[in-house]
Amino acid sequence: MVSDSISSRLIALDLYDGAYGPTLRIDIPSRELLESLKRVFRSLAQSKASLVHLAKVDFVRGGNVATLDLVLNEQSKKSRAKTLHLEDGSPGAAKFVWKQPADRWLDCFDLLDGFGEQPGHQYLTSERIDDALVEAAYLEC
Repeated sequence: MVSDSISSRLIALDLYDGAYGPTLRIDIPSRELLESLKRVFRSLAQSKASLVHLAKVDFVRGGNVATLDLVLNEQSKKSRAKTLHLEDGSPGAAKFVWKQPADRWLDCFDLLDGFGEQPGHQYLTSERIDDALVEAAYLEC
């Protein structure tokens, strides 16, 4: 178990039933951690990385999400295509694969880049299309 003081210094992943259905929340408690997550998205957008096991990186606490694999998909951008796939919905140990092309990873980077100094959130996937809605929440935890 991660202590409260340590967990407040990590990005936290949480899968829950939200107002729009299953929601995968990414809680970002500091500017430093926001910049770390932006670097991950930028590396995928620039094709410097093709796979990131986000739930396993040192600045993320997986919580009830065992796996969140971010994958660079070389296919062209398809309008409103499913990108987030639930591979295993075991309670407390969900496994997701999030595949999208570089331009969509750049879109995610840009959405995070829009956070100012005030708390806020952005939705990074599409409701009713993806297996869960990804919500990045900055300074809201």
